[in-house]
Amino acid sequence: MAKYEITSETVVNEYDVILHRIKALISFTTVCGEEIQAGDLGGFIEKESNLSQTGTAWISEEAAVFGNATVTDNALISGFGRAYDNARIRENAQVTGYARIYGDAHVHGTTQIYGNAMVHGHCEIYGDTHIFGDEFVLDDARVCGYAKVSGHAVIYNDALVCDHAEVFDYAHVHDNALVCGQS
Repeated sequence: MAKYEITSETVVNEYDVILHRIKALISFTTVCGEEIQAGDLGGFIEKESNLSQTGTAWISEEAAVFGNATVTDNALISGFGRAYDNARIRENAQVTGYARIYGDAHVHGTTQIYGNAMVHGHCEIYGDTHIFGDEFVLDDARVCGYAKVSGHAVIYNDALVCDHAEVFDYAHVHDNALVCGQS
């Protein structure tokens, strides 16, 4: 059974892509506890392959997913969040605010990305990480475990931030750097 349908409401986004609003066909609860009722309007997608018809994956409010990006499992994109290019948002990940996930970025686990965060390139964000503020995670960087990245931090060039590490303010972690915290 289909979870949602594409409605006739369309918008043209900042990249001149035509996006279609979605509408729930069944009732379910999102990963953050939001009750979606059959008939509720969701966010925007370019094509059906952007959002899985299985699980509780959802795009709400004014969020949008386009290009070859996918939202699957129980992942949620809300607010004005964007996922595009070949981005993959899956498992119980949440993207909200004005966050942007693009390129070949993979976001999964119970990750929460919000604020004005930008995650792109071939990076991977997973575990129970929290990324918020105006930070950038790019190139082949990885953030995992219970790491927190905030403020205006930038993580790039094969850097790894893991465990209970916290990177914040105007910190730059790059060039194969390893930042690990303690539990």
